[in-house]
Amino acid sequence: MKTVLITGASRGIGAETAVKFAKQGYTVFINYNRSQQQAEQLKQQLNEMGLDAHLLKADVSNEQQVKQMFDYVKRYAKKLDVLVLNAGVGLHQQVQDVSIQQYDSVMDVNAKGAFLCAKYAVPLMLDKFAGSIVAVSSIWGLQGASCESVYSMSKFALVGLAMSLHAKRHLPTFSSQCSSKIRFASLTIGAQRRL
Repeated sequence: MKTVLITGASRGIGAETAVKFAKQGYTVFINYNRSQQQAEQLKQQLNEMGLDAHLLKADVSNEQQVKQMFDYVKRYAKKLDVLVLNAGVGLHQQVQDVSIQQYDSVMDVNAKGAFLCAKYAVPLMLDKFAGSIVAVSSIWGLQGASCESVYSMSKFALVGLAMSLHAKRHLPTFSSQCSSKIRFASLTIGAQRRL
């Protein structure tokens, strides 16, 4: 059984990603926080197609909820093959107009949430010394956006996390004789290749 956990999977890119993985035979763990009805519809759609899907309600910025989410994955599947860091919050405002509450909301989900999910996913991958973590970012994580400064900042953090994890992909494990083969990548939505 291959497994994937997708954060922010109730709609949009996350939901489409869940369908793609499920059709490839993965057991899909659909994370959502507020969009319960959409998450339930997605699970029902996948189950009606004979595919294995599970709902995991968790605020990715809350460490206790993230830990419980990964505990469920461990109890059910004993491992995690792929983590897709898709949960995100947008904010279209100039920096001088952003309140601390808005700043915290964006950074908590987009940066801290990605960190927490990676933190709890890696041990489930180290058990078999393999896995993949994909961070869904934005073009604004590679170049700034004047009216989305806090959002851009959070996406730069996400890309930085993916890059640093990729640089350390041979993470030390509890056994000094083993090295992991966990792959990390950042998918940047809106980026175009320049020749």
